[in-house]
Amino acid sequence: MRKFRSLKNYTLTEVLGEFVVAPVVDNVADVNKILRLNETAHFIVRQLEEGATIGQTATALMTEFDLDDEPTARQHIEGVAETMVRNNFFVEI
Repeated sequence: MRKFRSLKNYTLTEVLGEFVVAPVVDNVADVNKILRLNETAHFIVRQLEEGATIGQTATALMTEFDLDDEPTARQHIEGVAETMVRNNFFVEI
């Protein structure tokens, strides 16, 4: 059961209708390293921030977006989680 923890070194916000994640250094967002998130990725990040496992996030994602393909949902969740880890926003616990 994979689970992640936020390093809380970023800001997640909506800018002009787009969700973005930007690292924060000395209370200032580094706009050179912004990640854009679609609505699904934003939902996934929020679930993982709250401590949900991959399985719990898959269930929530399938309910929220009326999906019926759990393997694909898990694949998307793992992709988003790995991107957050690669960018030093999350760590796997």
